Amino acid sequence: WTGVTWLPESTKRFVYDGWNVIEEQGTTSKYYVWGLDLSQSIQGAGGIGGLLTQVDVGAIKSYAYLYDGNGNVGQLIDNSDGSIDAHYEYDPYGNELVASGVAATANPYRFSTKYLDGEFGLYYYGYRYYDPATGRWLNRDPIEEEGGINLYSVPRNDFVNWIDSDGRKGYSAPWTTAEEYRERYNLNVEPNWDKGFGPLNHTLHQMLVQCVAKSKREKIMNEVYRDLKTFKHFDGGFNNFAKVRISNDIAWFDTLGFDGVMIDRLNPSQVPVKLTFNEERREISGTTLGNHMLVGERRWRTYPIESLDTLFMIETESYDRPRGLFNNLGMGLAGQDKQLSIWTFYLQNIKRSLEEKYEGIKAELIEPFHENLGDTRNPWRPEN
Repeated sequence: WTGVTWLPESTKRFVYDGWNVIEEQGTTSKYYVWGLDLSQSIQGAGGIGGLLTQVDVGAIKSYAYLYDGNGNVGQLIDNSDGSIDAHYEYDPYGNELVASGVAATANPYRFSTKYLDGEFGLYYYGYRYYDPATGRWLNRDPIEEEGGINLYSVPRNDFVNWIDSDGRKGYSAPWTTAEEYRERYNLNVEPNWDKGFGPLNHTLHQMLVQCVAKSKREKIMNEVYRDLKTFKHFDGGFNNFAKVRISNDIAWFDTLGFDGVMIDRLNPSQVPVKLTFNEERREISGTTLGNHMLVGERRWRTYPIESLDTLFMIETESYDRPRGLFNNLGMGLAGQDKQLSIWTFYLQNIKRSLEEKYEGIKAELIEPFHENLGDTRNPWRPEN
């Protein structure tokens, strides 16, 4: 400030490769080298945990980055002598509990491997700035309620078990190995992420429900969510060819083989699914385990249509691929039709129950959506 006007003291320019900064241009330059991030791809997790090296031209130094399990920078190692030039520790929302070492202040990459604006204490995620002091984003979620009811909170309000790659949508953190996931949830079977074979399939089943009055919508949605959690109305139809039982947070599915003969009635544990519940969003997530014939994740949820205060949606969506070559052959076009039928019957049963219980309620099934995504990586939980 000159007393008359503001003048810039310095200017920085950033060169990006996708989400990742590869050069910081200023009085001196810094270069950044990236490798695989937590998704085991170059930028599948927005670079979190993937920054390998910083080259500081002005200081004539280069540093290696070390991380904790969630991709937060823990140490900065001087490549010339192996000394720890920066050490960081964080609380669950990214506030620094410890920041020590000669390079601790100058290094901009810290929590969640995101760039810290040191003047304001904000982390830049790409679509939004995050404030660790309040544990909130500065602006609304650009994908609106698709990312959750609270448009300013971090994923599930839980940065310990969830990560956000770019400020829009959270992912459960493990992006981890099947063995680590099994140990985390004390499972006697582990995810089958390494067994996927063939194309990734995306399916979406939806049912639009109209209440008589807005005052009834919340009550009915809560009831629907309660029934979704127990699969109360689950009946595959097709001569009852699919059944489910719940044991704690594991759902055990009995299903028919491709030829229409019950193949696992004596061993229903062949098709277990690990359930997680999000009460705030009224959403259940199911991750395939063990010998499930599919590899991937399905979600069941109900949510309000905000623009019309008597409407709400019930839906189930999945990203999955067949497990192994045999199931890839069996889960062809006819197999996908069978999968679509299971969840169509499920929504029809919910429709019938609602219309019998609540006078004047109307429910309409939307045409199921299915697309073959080929070799695309599962956007919800990349398989290892």
